[in-house]
Amino acid sequence: MSKTRPKTKASAQEEITPEEKGAEVQKNELPASEPQKQPEEAPEEAGTEEPAKVKKAAKAKYPAFLEGYIKSYPDEKAFHVTSDLQVFLDKDYNLAKLHQNSLGKGELKTYNI
Repeated sequence: MSKTRPKTKASAQEEITPEEKGAEVQKNELPASEPQKQPEEAPEEAGTEEPAKVKKAAKAKYPAFLEGYIKSYPDEKAFHVTSDLQVFLDKDYNLAKLHQNSLGKGELKTYNI
């Protein structure tokens, strides 16, 4: 009789070296530490907004470019922005109107801080 046993599934798995096993894992599976990324789904309707976008819109009462002006003029309560993005302080409202009229189109927007 032979002293060798017939190969079973368990004994066949024991013969696989760790390098071969690592190669199999790389080929077939992703490591558990890296979750699979799901593709982002586009909104079904063009007019619908995601809740995160709605929250950001509610927070931002003024455009991002005004932050520098707000920091520079902390006592100022209102900023007037023309359609060519010129910023006027509240005391210069009449100058802002004149400048906007000279542009011909667009509108003067006032942001109260």
